[in-house]
Amino acid sequence: GIESVSPDDSSSPVIVLGDSHTLIFHEGGDMLMTRAGAVDHLQEKIGFKVFLAASRGSSSQALRQIYKGPEFWKGKKVLVWLSSVRELTQERRWLKLPRLPR
Repeated sequence: GIESVSPDDSSSPVIVLGDSHTLIFHEGGDMLMTRAGAVDHLQEKIGFKVFLAASRGSSSQALRQIYKGPEFWKGKKVLVWLSSVRELTQERRWLKLPRLPR
């Protein structure tokens, strides 16, 4: 397996975007434990680290972590969005970010 404590490889072709459900069993402390969350299992299966953009609360706020301009997106292949259904039914704070040029 791979060391999965800090999935923050900005050069990874895979981005995992999520709310606190993405951090449970991953972050430790009040998120209960480390190295056993969804992102850790994903990294173990694919064999490399991912870039994790997660927020305690709303994943709509985690969008700030992945809006880094066009250079960041070069080589990105997959965006995995993990969150609770409340993101689609109750969130009122979606950020308006400028569209990246093609």
